Amino acid sequence: MKVLATLLLVCAACGGDDIELYPISPGGGGPGGLSIPDASDADGDSGVPLAGRVCLVTDARTPTNCANIGADGLTVTLGMRTAITAADGTFSINVVTGTANVWRVTGTDIVSSAMAVGSPNIIPVISSALYAQMVSDSVATAPTGRGAIIAKLTTNDVPRIGATAVATGTTSVLYDGANATNWLQGATGNLGVVWTTDLAAGTATLTIDTAELTQQTVANIPVFADTITWLFVDVP
Repeated sequence: MKVLATLLLVCAACGGDDIELYPISPGGGGPGGLSIPDASDADGDSGVPLAGRVCLVTDARTPTNCANIGADGLTVTLGMRTAITAADGTFSINVVTGTANVWRVTGTDIVSSAMAVGSPNIIPVISSALYAQMVSDSVATAPTGRGAIIAKLTTNDVPRIGATAVATGTTSVLYDGANATNWLQGATGNLGVVWTTDLAAGTATLTIDTAELTQQTVANIPVFADTITWLFVDVP
């Protein structure tokens, strides 16, 4: 059992910044390659630079299909450090300390995102309008102040079809359907994506079952109010 992109420990021997640490077991992260430190760092130029990209997507079922424009001006946070994205979502953040392992992305007209630090660091984000349409078309339960998880499931890089999932603290679980906004009950479709909503802030566990009766558990998933936490999970 393996989950892509194990957690990255950044400058663990340094000191100075308060950080948040969620020991995700197994961890989460994002696929693809990236090393483009072109965007600005709002906290100055001290520390170790770490590059990433905020991936603006128009379909939460395909969370690595990034737009080349429209992702500018978003705030990326890691521990106490922040950076501002360029138009294509790229950024470079100067990490000074600690074992912070959760990216946070906030900004105008988007749903806030969270994702475990990995290599590479490609953090999906969707517009508030798209998310509202997903909630409406799917008759989802997504009250203000609660969090959500969107998990892309693959086996050997192929979307995992026919899997089901249970998340602690909610019965609201939906799966990818025929289009970007109409998510369904039952099991994962052709794109292998799970969407859970109505989660209390804190941590959650996602238990995934496949048609072959194998099981994958992802524990200690960070959940934040009014935020989507993104996972990329390799299941048996």
